[in-house]
Amino acid sequence: MRKSIFAILCVLCVFLMAGCSNLPGAEPTVPTTTAAPQKSAYEIVNEALAKTEALDTMDMEMKMTIAMSMQGESMEMPMTVKIKGKNLQSESPVISSNISMTVLGMETNVDMYQEGTWAYITTMGTSYKMNVSAGNQFDYSNTASDMLQDIPEELLKGLKLTQNADGSETITLSIPNEMFSEIYGSMIDSMNQSTGLGSTSDISIKDATVRITIDNDFIKVYDMSFVMDMTVTGISVSSSVTASITYENPGQDVTITPPEGYQNFPEISG
Repeated sequence: MRKSIFAILCVLCVFLMAGCSNLPGAEPTVPTTTAAPQKSAYEIVNEALAKTEALDTMDMEMKMTIAMSMQGESMEMPMTVKIKGKNLQSESPVISSNISMTVLGMETNVDMYQEGTWAYITTMGTSYKMNVSAGNQFDYSNTASDMLQDIPEELLKGLKLTQNADGSETITLSIPNEMFSEIYGSMIDSMNQSTGLGSTSDISIKDATVRITIDNDFIKVYDMSFVMDMTVTGISVSSSVTASITYENPGQDVTITPPEGYQNFPEISG
């Protein structure tokens, strides 16, 4: 009988000891965990770029100023492009944009609404529509997307992102002259086409700086500045370029209102 009582007491002690570990004041058993490795600047920046480029909606503003000097004369071309887009990853995107550009003191405004391969354009009091399956001279979203190129790991090695007061993070880097055209060659081509500079050659870039701000794993602001020297139809031209893209609430839905009577705009060939 004593042996039975002793056995029962032993079992009760085991249960009591196990229960005491969960009582207040008892030392909790903490599972051993391995902290996840911190992402590098290269991973953070390029993951944000990929996530932003994959958006199916867009509310974006691009500002660009090109200050050109040639044959002792100088001129400045400021441009602002506001774009909203839906279904961007489909074959039938819907895009609304407003382009404002000033050349030689004369301001030009263009409103464009696009459904699939058709663009409905209003400029200088005239409205028309055109099939843009082969390209659209007013589609500045290409210039914007061409800015958002992946940054090579070697340029981001050792760099850190700076925390901003609003919770976003910013990184600033210099782009070596010999690498700029490799990374942003398509942007230079789009920019030259959109500004109507004509045939260009002997393009060289210097003093290129890029500043990227990331918020909630998306690109919030993408700033760029550089000096571009080139030959345009035999004339030496030097251009100072500043460009900035800002995204509003990336990933959120946008509202796009088509222009009144747009389907009845007269058709012209592209």
